[in-house]
Amino acid sequence: MRFFIFIIVLFVFSSCNWQSDTIAEVGKFKITKDDYKYFLVKRYGEKDSYKDVPKIEKNAMIEQMIIRKLKLNVAYDRGMDKDDKLVADYENRRGQMLANLYFERIIIDKLFSEEDIRKEFEMKKTEVKASHVLISFKTAENSMNDRTQEAALKLAKKVSKLAKEGKNTMSQLALLHSDDLNVRDNGGNLGYFSWGQMAEPFQEAAYKLEVGEISEPVLSPFGYHVIRVFDKRKNLRYNESKFEKEKAKIKRSLYRQHKDSARAVWLQHMDKLKRDAHIVYYGKNVPGLIEANIKRKATNDFTTKSFTEAEKSIELVKWDSGVFTFGDLIDAYGTKVGKYVSTLTDSSKLMKNAEKITSHRLVLEAAEKMGLDKDPKINTELKNFLEYTMIKTLETSELRDKVRFNDDDLRAYYEKNPSEFKVPEKIEIWEIFMKDEDQANILATAIKKGQRDFLQSARAVSEDKFYRKKSGYLGFRSLNGRSTVSKAAFAAGENKITGPVRYKRGWAIIKTGKIQPERLRTFSESKNQLSHKVRSKMLRERQDAWEKDMLDTYKVEINKELIDEM
Repeated sequence: MRFFIFIIVLFVFSSCNWQSDTIAEVGKFKITKDDYKYFLVKRYGEKDSYKDVPKIEKNAMIEQMIIRKLKLNVAYDRGMDKDDKLVADYENRRGQMLANLYFERIIIDKLFSEEDIRKEFEMKKTEVKASHVLISFKTAENSMNDRTQEAALKLAKKVSKLAKEGKNTMSQLALLHSDDLNVRDNGGNLGYFSWGQMAEPFQEAAYKLEVGEISEPVLSPFGYHVIRVFDKRKNLRYNESKFEKEKAKIKRSLYRQHKDSARAVWLQHMDKLKRDAHIVYYGKNVPGLIEANIKRKATNDFTTKSFTEAEKSIELVKWDSGVFTFGDLIDAYGTKVGKYVSTLTDSSKLMKNAEKITSHRLVLEAAEKMGLDKDPKINTELKNFLEYTMIKTLETSELRDKVRFNDDDLRAYYEKNPSEFKVPEKIEIWEIFMKDEDQANILATAIKKGQRDFLQSARAVSEDKFYRKKSGYLGFRSLNGRSTVSKAAFAAGENKITGPVRYKRGWAIIKTGKIQPERLRTFSESKNQLSHKVRSKMLRERQDAWEKDMLDTYKVEINKELIDEM
């Protein structure tokens, strides 16, 4: 339906006087070459030309963009951008983004120079292949070990000495001593990694080691590591041209590595902001509020309308350019005020929240003085956020809220489409899984001759731990329910022993039971599936009808020639 609509639009409105960068006009909105290229790059990567992209794919992409713009026309015409909740969500997102950018400019950019970031980026030129033995202690991150740090260091030194003497391999030492939860799967082998993927002390040590060299114990937040480097090679994913795109990620990585020092600098900066703003806290105004709120708690009367205008006007914090009242605090809680009863009945908690929100406001004021609210990236992201939120809200009201069905609709679909509710033929299967083919053949022969019992053997030797506990019982499976095992079971028939057959990375000996013939699920059994199918069908129909209504309401013109040029 959608593509059919697009083709009609494409041929009806393909000739008019166009601005050089306009792909399409949809109501009051335009789709520019840059808008279109953004989606082309996202899907097909950066290219000089997209003429090799099939026309049907290009048309589908343009159609999706047109549908989005049609919905935006509806949303703005309904004044959704003025909706109180959407405006509040927008302002919250704006505040978060401005505060984050301010923190980046004031703290991160001063702690880490362009040279530091470039050095981090260039370290990614090389990949290192290494293994390690992790010896944790009770105060280390993610530790499940009760040993002291001193005991951990002593054991790590012993492991390092054994590894250097060559008396044990790193894999053996890892299996014996490592507290890395993945050691059973990888034997301590970490494979190849690039700079930035490991904890800072670990990667620094690994990159300094020569190939074949074994480290002394290296302390990271997770414990002591003994590291052996097996290889170093060129990182084929490294691309010098990606530096600008990688900068933000590198900054985040550097911040995580030095977050304690960054936090200390931030707290000092916030103290200065507060001093310069001459901030004053009015804790003396709080006791009366607390007393009134305790009474409200007793009568379970906590809504935004519960508070008097006099209470709302009480000042909690004041500074040179602003004031923060109890009413501002209630507004910040919004419709969720009932969840903050414990805060509103505790002087310390109430003032702490007031201080937190006021500090955020001081940061926003400082950010705006720096002109960060004019940052193009922030404004683009905010515009996208607002439009995305409006569209999602609109789709809920126009699609999900308008789709209604009852049991009669479900039964009508069930009776019209019986093939969708068939249960395929199934066979009962037991399985013994073994990795060694010779051992599997020997055991299968013994079972077939009656020398070994299948169920006892499954409990004793099957290497599938989950089904071993069930004596190898898989239950009833369809022809494709367990790949080669199911196919072999159906080929053998009821009450047979067959195999071993190749399955995944091993071999399966199979015992079969009864066959359940194909059947039709009852209406009652199919109700959940029916609800999903009927809802999906009705949503598609409603979507098509809505899109046709929008196309009838808003004029759509497409610059076909410009699309063909790209």
